[in-house]
Amino acid sequence: MGASLYTSKITGGLMRRVDGNIQKFGFAKTMQMIFEKTHSKIEFTKESAETDVALEKEPTIVICNHPSEAEVLILLSAMDKRDDVHLVANHSFLNILPSLDKHVIPVYIVHRLVADQLNLKFRLLQKIHSAEEFSKEESHQKNIESINKAAEMVSKGGLVIIFPAAGEEEGRFLAGIGHMVKGLGNKSKAKLVMAYVRGTSTFDYLRLIPLLNRFMPKIQIDFASPISIAKYKSEQAREIAKEIETDFYSWSKKFINAD
Repeated sequence: MGASLYTSKITGGLMRRVDGNIQKFGFAKTMQMIFEKTHSKIEFTKESAETDVALEKEPTIVICNHPSEAEVLILLSAMDKRDDVHLVANHSFLNILPSLDKHVIPVYIVHRLVADQLNLKFRLLQKIHSAEEFSKEESHQKNIESINKAAEMVSKGGLVIIFPAAGEEEGRFLAGIGHMVKGLGNKSKAKLVMAYVRGTSTFDYLRLIPLLNRFMPKIQIDFASPISIAKYKSEQAREIAKEIETDFYSWSKKFINAD
């Protein structure tokens, strides 16, 4: 068995306590308790009442930029009014908090990250929490299954969070989001809600340090008004992904320019 944050002598105790609280209070409440204890300043803004409706009870896809890691937990914690939330995330995210695993739809991109000699963040993560590696062909097949599952969760009325640029700020959207929307079909009543996060960084672990955490910047997540999935009518997944990418960057430009 490789390195694991959950079983590590250094981090295991903390991870097991957090996991126990998730079982007892639920994920959203546990994260809210941690954010409060660490004096993390988090602000959510929503463009309209329809945004609240989509996030609280409608079949919905939430897409978001992905500058760091903390936004993953913050987005999940924000969905405290429903228990049918799933997250499309790198499979290395599995087993960090086992109680969260049932909400994770894994995608397999280790082969791509390994090929990136400059991806120091991934290499560090592999040392402290290793993830099983698969060939490019195996990863591709697993990703097809995961995206199909994500579309199925939405078609059943659930909410799925996905980071379509895969962590590259202002990067091209991968085809997965297009395959999800295509899988739902343009007669679907599902909604797409765009989110933009500011204030997270690779230094967010400092929020766990008493006193120092009081000086960490505020985190803000803005949610757009929902868009009907039926808007995207192309039969080509990559074309759908490009359309959504255009809509996202057009909407988020005001936040990017403000940073």
